[in-house]
Amino acid sequence: MRSARHFFSTALAETGAADDARKAIMGHAKIATTAGYTHWTPERLAALADEARDAVGIR
Repeated sequence: MRSARHFFSTALAETGAADDARKAIMGHAKIATTAGYTHWTPERLAALADEARDAVGIR
């Protein structure tokens, strides 16, 4: 069950669900608990960095 929670939190994050929404959906009292279940892949982190650079016009 625990690995399913890790997968679910990560999947929610990767689809763009806000931290507070993930916290509520998962039934956590603290965002730190939710963060512990979220594991970003290097590829997703790189994509997020690219999106941020595009948003501010940096390349």
